[in-house]
Amino acid sequence: MKSTDESPDLDFDPKAHTSVVSVVRVNTDTQRTIRDGLDEYRRGVETLMRLRSPQIISNSEPIHAAILFDVFFKNAVQHVKIFCKSLRQDVFAHEFVLASAIDAVARHVNISILLQDAHPDRTPFSDWACRENGVMLLRTDSQLIRNADFNFTSMDDFAYRFEEHRNLVRATASMNLPKVAKVFADKFEAFIALPHTRLGVSSTIPV
Repeated sequence: MKSTDESPDLDFDPKAHTSVVSVVRVNTDTQRTIRDGLDEYRRGVETLMRLRSPQIISNSEPIHAAILFDVFFKNAVQHVKIFCKSLRQDVFAHEFVLASAIDAVARHVNISILLQDAHPDRTPFSDWACRENGVMLLRTDSQLIRNADFNFTSMDDFAYRFEEHRNLVRATASMNLPKVAKVFADKFEAFIALPHTRLGVSSTIPV
């Protein structure tokens, strides 16, 4: 233990301290800018959904994908059908996504998920999906579907999200293109008509 009467550090550099403060200030400003940007993106998506706009938008960041799924769950009346690799942790670990999905199931919205991987990424969302009777969580047993490069989501046959390469969060989406959304909804039904395994309360998701 150091003595309490130890001499103070005489090498203190006021300029270095000022630099640290400046970096902290810059980082805080950057965080505020990012937060403002996310709020603006959310408002934009919510506005397009409210207006039922056919505009196609970019959805190419994990947090942007999380916002979109949140909006889908909040606005769905009938169903949300998700074909994905693994329920990516960097998308589905956000608490607001889980909260809106729980609320959707409470409104009797059918949430169906078809995975390409053996198990979903471990998150509170995937744990909930495994034990929630209102969620159909499936794993494809078809090698053809397992190797598909693309992923997609369809909401109520009019809104959709399309990811051309499953390993890259580079997607496009629209809040109101029924012809395209219906194609994805039908494709989802065709995929689950092939061999698959239902994951549920007896499933163990690796940590």
